[in-house]
Amino acid sequence: MMIIKTAFWAMSQTLVKLMAGFIIIKLIAKVGGPNALSSFGLYQNLVTVLLMMSGGVVFAGVTSKIARTKDDNEFTAFYLGVNSFLNSLCLFSVLVILPLCIGVVYFSVENDSYDLIILLLISLPFILLQTRFNFYLAILNGLKKVNLLARKSIYASLLTVVIACAAYLFTTDWRVFAICMCLGPAFKYMYEYFKANNDYVLTENIEPERNLNYLLHYSFAGLVSSICLPSAQIIARDFIANHNGLYDSGIWQGLTRFSEVYLVLISSILSIYILPKISPAKTKAHIKDCILPLFLLLTPVIFIGVGLVYILKEYIIIILFSREFLPMKELFIYQLPGDVFKIFALILTFSLLGLGKVKTLILLELAYFCVYLSLIYFSVPLYGLKGSIIAYSVSYFLYLLLAISVFFYWYKKYE
Repeated sequence: MMIIKTAFWAMSQTLVKLMAGFIIIKLIAKVGGPNALSSFGLYQNLVTVLLMMSGGVVFAGVTSKIARTKDDNEFTAFYLGVNSFLNSLCLFSVLVILPLCIGVVYFSVENDSYDLIILLLISLPFILLQTRFNFYLAILNGLKKVNLLARKSIYASLLTVVIACAAYLFTTDWRVFAICMCLGPAFKYMYEYFKANNDYVLTENIEPERNLNYLLHYSFAGLVSSICLPSAQIIARDFIANHNGLYDSGIWQGLTRFSEVYLVLISSILSIYILPKISPAKTKAHIKDCILPLFLLLTPVIFIGVGLVYILKEYIIIILFSREFLPMKELFIYQLPGDVFKIFALILTFSLLGLGKVKTLILLELAYFCVYLSLIYFSVPLYGLKGSIIAYSVSYFLYLLLAISVFFYWYKKYE
């Protein structure tokens, strides 16, 4: 019953988030075509890095720790300690990570690099506010307030849609729609902050927790993750653009972005269900009770969903992008197996994250980074754009095999 309730709320908030993401992509594709979508992909990857480095690196740890707190005093001490830690991360992001992102834009974009840099600078305050909103959601997740978390997330996504649609009445500049992605969560956080809500209780006269080594482990894992995946996509995008042209890069980016957006549906269910549930696990039976129902529930849903996506691919492309992106339909047969492999791997990696196996996850991320880019450099010159999609699926198949191996290695160590 718990997993069905969690899945319902997670799917509700994620479907709305999916809708918001697809509307943004549709607007950008409509006004700018594949070239604009390619540039948006670079911008979105850099935004992801900034979101992770300004706080996202620790949110899985925040959820896991709060799920194990015993009383309000322990919760308050941890909350105050994390809040201070996040302030330091935000400062680090502004002073160190932002200049690095600007450097990436300057050296990887031949045309319009200054426009992208300005877009990134304008987005920065809203990115930092979105980080605080995500921290707020991580707390609600740890407290197992799933329905409240879902409602807050839904409101933020709907606000994003309203802002983007309103902007479309006044402009056809794709960069305006790009920045809308972080405006909804930012404005929602500002509302929650000034409303001074009572969604959780903080005890007075409690000293912040100073021993945050626990968070540093998650920070390092999050750092590796936030660097590896966006960097791999940036490198792959540039390689495809240089080898095949910006148009093919835009087609690749569109298909990649499509997969990322709908895979959020699965990852949201996993993060909301697995992290707080598996974190206190001490036995094999507890771990099995957390994971097995998830596999049984998601397996038919995944295969039915992937089948529908493949059957309806042409309509999906026209609705979400435009007819200019129809060459993408020939690539779905190579992309969708990779999505399936990734979903099953995510179940195992989220479980490892909840169990605190941070070093293992770091090694998995590094392995995927190396394998994926090696396959990209090998397959694109031989098979062109199709080769880049095959590289995606093969790399996630190998990633899944590795995740299965390391998961059972740790599972056997429990009683």
